[in-house]
Amino acid sequence: MVVSIPQKNAVDLPADILAGAADGAPVIETNNYYPQQRDGWIAAIEVGQVESEWVQERLGVPVLKAFNGIWWKHLLEKGLPEGSSGRIALPVAGDDALKKQVVFDLINQLGFDPVDAGTVEDSWRQQPGTPVYGKNFDREATLTALAQATPERTDEWRAVAQ
Repeated sequence: MVVSIPQKNAVDLPADILAGAADGAPVIETNNYYPQQRDGWIAAIEVGQVESEWVQERLGVPVLKAFNGIWWKHLLEKGLPEGSSGRIALPVAGDDALKKQVVFDLINQLGFDPVDAGTVEDSWRQQPGTPVYGKNFDREATLTALAQATPERTDEWRAVAQ
């Protein structure tokens, strides 16, 4: 199952939205918090809660953060066969190794290199405003960008500039 909606709308999802999902299927959340552009003020995120943790609480199930930093058109057009030079890497953050592997396999089949970005708690490293967000980096550059990320939100990615 993929949850790909504006961050602010996660609170409006029906309580039974995941009732039809296959048992044990990963829940991939692609959401990003765009406070100035779309989502407005979400207090928990503004005071430091990781976006994916916030979504996970709304859904009531563990999530994996993936596909949130690639432009949809690149997802459609820039996949390459495994082993190709210049293959774009996509970070995946999540707590369940088996479900993470399912997402890795999906990313690989779509023509991208999956990169382990840690746990859901670590998923801030791929949020908007971080060095990896919106970039078409290869595996090594993606790992470097994830390592260079800092948890502080820049003014562009806060509801109110500080």
